[in-house]
Parts: sequence; structure tokens; C-alpha cells
Amino acid sequence: LQGFFFAVWSKNLPANQEALVCLMKEGEGYSTLTIHDRAVHSFTFSPYTSGVVDVSVTTNNFRPFETTIPVSVSPKAVLHISDLVFDDDKTGGSNGNNDKQLDAGETVELSVALKNEGSTVSDVVTGKLTCNSSEISMINDVVSFGKINAGSNQVSGTKFVFTIDKNCREHLKSAQDPIEFTLKIQNGTNSVNEKFLVDVFTPEIEIGNQKITWTSNGNKTVEAGETVKMNIDLMNIGKAVATGVKAVLTGAEPAVSFQEAGQLLDKYLYAVEIPRESVYIANILKCRPPKNRDPLPDEEDRCIDFLRRQVLLIKPK
Repeated sequence: LQGFFFAVWSKNLPANQEALVCLMKEGEGYSTLTIHDRAVHSFTFSPYTSGVVDVSVTTNNFRPFETTIPVSVSPKAVLHISDLVFDDDKTGGSNGNNDKQLDAGETVELSVALKNEGSTVSDVVTGKLTCNSSEISMINDVVSFGKINAGSNQVSGTKFVFTIDKNCREHLKSAQDPIEFTLKIQNGTNSVNEKFLVDVFTPEIEIGNQKITWTSNGNKTVEAGETVKMNIDLMNIGKAVATGVKAVLTGAEPAVSFQEAGQLLDKYLYAVEIPRESVYIANILKCRPPKNRDPLPDEEDRCIDFLRRQVLLIKPK
């Protein structure tokens, strides 16, 4: 049964027309093949249990052809993937954010369970995992399942481990470029390949609101010769958490120079010959306003006594 071989041909398919052949066993497998001529074509389909395989052939301007093919359980062990568990926490060999999804930059552990649908115990079973994407690097690609009794599930003794490139693009199972893994299940001298797709998510940073918060003449209008402070909001519209985000503001106009706020303060202190390490910086508010906006007047009024008390304790010269 495992690795069932099908031969398909069409006696009356018009030249330069294609037909789609579909095989399905409910709840177990689905496979398709596109043919373009009247030659014999073959492909392998791997249901797991006895029953019938539904076959359909469709093409333009012809009625669909439908039939069923009976299949029987092999007397040998018939193995397939019954469960996949991905672990993206920070224990064992994994290193992620534990959000139960695959994100760019994570190292992930994968536990695989195999089920033996055959009628006899298997030999010692091993699995080798490969991936079709260069954005996935395998760290541990071989595991052992031992012998699997007929009708039983068995989880591998160790876990597969792989790393997702930090610059990996988003890949969805439903998209045209999904990431596909292939598990080669080795049962003694026999082997079969099982494939599965995964979703990989990434952060996607966009610029949000931009606001001028201060100008050297106080009118918050950008004018020639002025020093300007501004806030720029960043939005993550992706499906993964963005960590360690840094932004550098640049411009094409050579007459405009850019400095971080801390660098600007250092520049002012240097101009008046005050060492940076001798300066104590206190915030007017003792908590960050929502979305890091500027403090409101009533917020400043409520916190000003705390700031005054800080100044008294520091005793500035």
C-alpha cells in the first residue's frame, strides 16, 4: 500500500490541451498530476489504510471522468506522520519567543510522531529531515523512533532542530512559495518520504506618525538655521514580534545634518565645558505617556512636585 503506483493516460485528449488528474483518499492524502498528451504517465500516491481512492480527470469542454480504485493494507509496517509539535521557547535546543509560531530568526525544536498503520511491528525506524528553503538551516536532521508496533504511535527519542534565517521572508502554506519539509522515514531497508508545509512569519516595520516636538526658537516650525527635534513612530504590521529595532534618520539634503538626542545634548554640554558624567538627567514625568507622545499640561502639573523633590535630593551646583 505505501508508495502506491498509478499509471494514467487519456485516449482522446486533444493536442495542446491539458488535463488534471486528482487522487484522494478521505482524511489521508491528496495528489494531482497534469498531463498534456496521450502518453502513459505515472505517479506515486501513499494512503495509509484499506479502502478506496477517488480518481477524477478534468479538462476543458469534456465531462469529468470519475472512478474509484480499491486499496488494501500491506502486511508490512505502513508508517506516516501523525503529529508535529514545534517548540520555540528558550529551553533545550530552541531559542525563540514562545509564541507557538515559527518566526524569522528563531531556532526551533520539532517533535514528530509516526503511526504504524500496518499489521506488523516495524524494524528500527529513523527519520531524516530536509527542507527546500535556503532560509532554513538544519542543526539536528536525524532522529530515531525505535520499533513501532502495529496500530501504535511513536514519538522520536530526540528532536529535530532547525534555525530560521533572521532575514527570512514571510512564507504561508497557502501562498505560491511555501516552505516544505521532507521527512525520509527509514524502516529497515525500506523508506518512504512524507512532506509537510509550514508558515513562517516575519515582522514588517513601517513609518507611522511624524511630529515636530521642539525647535530652537520655540515655534515648532522648521526654519533655516534651526535645531529641530522630532518623534517618528514605527509600526509593526507583520505577524511576528520585532526585537532589537534600531532606526537611523538620514536625508538627501546636504545642508541638513542629523544627530541623536543624546549626541545633541553632548554637543551642548561640550560647548559650555560641562563633563557629561557630571550631569543628572530627570524626566518631568515618571512614566511614559501612551505611544511616547509629549506630556500634557495637566500631566506635567501632577508630576512637577516629584521633579522638584528630585532636584532637592540631587543638590545641583
